[in-house]
Amino acid sequence: MDTYSHTGVANLNELPILALSFEFTTQVRRRAMADKLLYIEEVAEMLRKSPASLRYQIHKGENIPPSAKVFGRRMFRESDVVKWLDEQFEKETA
Repeated sequence: MDTYSHTGVANLNELPILALSFEFTTQVRRRAMADKLLYIEEVAEMLRKSPASLRYQIHKGENIPPSAKVFGRRMFRESDVVKWLDEQFEKETA
């Protein structure tokens, strides 16, 4: 049997699975990179709260959209904020 040295695969039948896995991983990375990052002021406006109020909720560990500090600034992924809002409405209607 030949070994496909550039892929590290000994059987050519394994290549479609590897290609699919690579394509899926690439799509996930692109989606994550394309997700818009929002500042705390923008999220506060979306939630109709003051930035100070949102900062206080973060400090207290209250239920808020997931966020992270990026280069010293609190950032939110737009998709996380939308998902969090959807979850809040689902909780209220359940």
